[in-house]
Amino acid sequence: MESENMDVKWLESTVSLGSTQFNFYGVLFSALSLLAGLWVANRLRHLLLARLSQAADLDKSTVYTIATLVFYSVIMVTVLISFSLLGFDITNLAIVAGALSVGIGFGLQDIAKNFISGLLLLFDRSTKVGDFIELTNSGLRGTVEQIRVRSTIVRTADELDVIVPNSQFISDQVVNWTMSSDFLRLHIPFAVAHGTDVARLREAVLSLTSSFQDVVPADREHNASLWFTAIAESSLNFELLVWVKGDATFNAMAKKSEFTYAIHQMLLDQGFRIPIPQRDIYIKSMPEKVG
Repeated sequence: MESENMDVKWLESTVSLGSTQFNFYGVLFSALSLLAGLWVANRLRHLLLARLSQAADLDKSTVYTIATLVFYSVIMVTVLISFSLLGFDITNLAIVAGALSVGIGFGLQDIAKNFISGLLLLFDRSTKVGDFIELTNSGLRGTVEQIRVRSTIVRTADELDVIVPNSQFISDQVVNWTMSSDFLRLHIPFAVAHGTDVARLREAVLSLTSSFQDVVPADREHNASLWFTAIAESSLNFELLVWVKGDATFNAMAKKSEFTYAIHQMLLDQGFRIPIPQRDIYIKSMPEKVG
């Protein structure tokens, strides 16, 4: 009987931390509330992603932003409730702030920086889920798949998922190819031999572009055009500029290769000569025959 009373007293005994006192039950309930909150936050995020994705007036990036902000909000409320169950006065966050400052001072600077950068990305929306981006410092190109607490997942054309710290999107230069629209202009260089009928070539190439898939219909801002870029030593150099849209924007190199194949085949079919570098050697005098 005495041993049972001692066990109960141990469970009910309190430990002081400054002006705050907590016991085993408080720690237990705090841990359970934290686990429950994490479960609720995850379930709520998945539910919002599933339900809001069906809304016709919301794009993928907006749905992801709403779900992520709700997730963070539930986590913050859960943490405050857990501190309250421990016995901390949540109206006075001096202790919490002090603990965080100590943690940051001992090596959490990068985590804090990436977390804040992730929130900035969600609110600023200069880089969104579904955007096709390029990090100029590293040359990384790909589609933004997720913006998480510490990092952003970028999927490349080779189906590789690259984990990029969120702070790089704030400190580095980022080229967002689809920020304001999903249109992209491709530059396709090619060359023909000297003596080519340039007017006929222009007509043939621009006519060919109308058969390309994913090309934006011609309008005042998105017309295909053919630039005459140079009269070189052994060739006439041109560059086709054509606007593409949709999935072609995310596979620009593959689409550019497809168009180059088509131009090359058209040149052969219509008799346009492809230039071959030529060197003429003139021998001014022959050496005298010896012997």
